[in-house]
Amino acid sequence: MVFVRTLLGAYGAKLLLLSLNHSHPGTPVYEPWLDNTVTAISFAPVGALIASRHPANPVGWLLCLYGLVISISHFGAQYAIYALLAQPNSLPAGQAMAWIVSWGLPVIIGLSVSYIPLFPTGRLPSREAPGVPFRHLLEERIHCRVVS
Repeated sequence: MVFVRTLLGAYGAKLLLLSLNHSHPGTPVYEPWLDNTVTAISFAPVGALIASRHPANPVGWLLCLYGLVISISHFGAQYAIYALLAQPNSLPAGQAMAWIVSWGLPVIIGLSVSYIPLFPTGRLPSREAPGVPFRHLLEERIHCRVVS
């Protein structure tokens, strides 16, 4: 449960940055902030509950990781907006945070593809099933190479 408390504390910091960004007129808003907040606050505790009761089931750990990546992406976006647009040069590493956020989506997609076939038992449903998530992860890796 320490993970869930840490995640909720981090969301307090993110929502503080969101309110600071809104206090500066003309500063763009990170559009998926509400979706990211609800996703991280719902997926991470469910994952922590599954992982605490069934540690061998990878679904719980993947849900925790999914909530963590969403949380990092949201925090990075709010931080970058504040450091680069709302109050330029007020916080260090604004460009680095913007770069980290730009890599969040391929990781999020990869995690969502990884846990869905394993749900609910933590095992793949058939012998043909392993190819589907790994094929998608390979496509994501190729996409990341092409984009970078």
